[in-house]
Amino acid sequence: MQIIALAALLIVRDALDVPRPAEPLAGWRAAAAMLVPMGLIALITHLICMRSRRRLDRTGDVAAVSTADVAVSLARWAALACFAAGVWGAGWLEAVRHAIGDLPGVDEAVATLPPICVFMLGWWSKYPIERALHDAALMGDLDHGVPVAPFPGRVGYVLEQTRFQVLAALIPLAMLTAWSELVDFAVRLSSDRLNWPSDEGSTALAESIGQIAGVLGMTLLIPLLLAKLWGLVPLGAGAIRTRLEELARLQGVRFRDLLVWPTRTGMLNGALVGVFPGFRYIILTDGLLERLEPEHVEAVMAHEVAHARKHHLPWLLASALSAVGVTWIVAAAGLDAAMNALDPAWTQDHGTVALLDGAVLTAALAAGVLIFGFVNRRFEEQADAFAVQHLCGRTRAGEERRDIVIHAAGAEQMSGALAEVARLNGIPERRFTFRHGSIAGRRRKIAALVGRPAHELPIDRKVAVIKAMAGIGLAVVLAAGVAGG
Repeated sequence: MQIIALAALLIVRDALDVPRPAEPLAGWRAAAAMLVPMGLIALITHLICMRSRRRLDRTGDVAAVSTADVAVSLARWAALACFAAGVWGAGWLEAVRHAIGDLPGVDEAVATLPPICVFMLGWWSKYPIERALHDAALMGDLDHGVPVAPFPGRVGYVLEQTRFQVLAALIPLAMLTAWSELVDFAVRLSSDRLNWPSDEGSTALAESIGQIAGVLGMTLLIPLLLAKLWGLVPLGAGAIRTRLEELARLQGVRFRDLLVWPTRTGMLNGALVGVFPGFRYIILTDGLLERLEPEHVEAVMAHEVAHARKHHLPWLLASALSAVGVTWIVAAAGLDAAMNALDPAWTQDHGTVALLDGAVLTAALAAGVLIFGFVNRRFEEQADAFAVQHLCGRTRAGEERRDIVIHAAGAEQMSGALAEVARLNGIPERRFTFRHGSIAGRRRKIAALVGRPAHELPIDRKVAVIKAMAGIGLAVVLAAGVAGG
């Protein structure tokens, strides 16, 4: 989430027509304003993690683990806040470009290095606690016959977390940014040197076609990129693979392959990556396959299959885009009305206009982020409910059995899978996350399904309303674009 926010901040700042500083000294001041707070954040986080590690050693109090988790999480948000202040207030992006030039995608990647270093130092500081937890669970895993992989060293742990959590988001965003700049450059070159039509409408159309082509290309490329970046390997033949493939066939969900994510840290997770069947993977971590019972693995798989069956990813993007577009339209209309009412001296001031335009763009992106989180949590709830439906009736895709009622055994199978994932990952069930909510909240909602007809669940009606609103929002944005063009 923070990586996407970093990119959004750069997009907003780059959209404003503000000149870069001319004097090198301004770049040094911008660097100091960025790097000094980042260093303090990393230092404070390290001290808190050291204290938590000593507390864990002396007392065995697992609350020390939560303290370290909160410290590392808050450090990321603090780094994001400092980055925003540096980009918006200290001219950090302009200072970077003054030093290395405005290279497509490169200057943005360099600009994000300070907060990313804070993220990496947070993992470095937390490593002793993670290692202690792994060692504590080692004997239990051996007693239960669970395969035990060697825990990575400190440097290896930091590099793995960076590869899994940072590069997986940063590389596609950097590629999209570079593509966007290249499209803009190509369109301008065509207009200037090749005598292509240079009117505003033709230029906008050419840029739109290029950007859409880039987004579609990245949609196909990202699953393949993640498979290579994370070192994913196909799930071997056996009872588990047969059971999971039968589940997908039953639900009419096609995918390129079932892959295992070799985390080496015992992390339990599952994911669906990709929109199109030929470029779609279902991913399960090694820890999930090794430490969960087969019925719980099936529950997790059913949850991931639900995301494909219900087309959650495209609707999630549509919801966020419609929120951004509608907010932009409303805020821009309000800004135009305010500008007409203001003193002309204000409306002609370059800095004031840039600031107001930035406020409109920031409001639009903030609306998109908030709607993204809200809709994603509703989709997670629907995926949980879909998994329970499958476990209670195992109906085929397109088959609606009105005689199936959600029973306690099916609900407990899904709820138990969530509880085990939380327990084995060391996640407090009450901890709320922006994209998924809390495990405790999700389990309560699953329990509330018992006794209800499987074909008529409240969350399905809520999601139908969300999709309708997203469709209406996109229609409004397209209509406004046509009218404006």
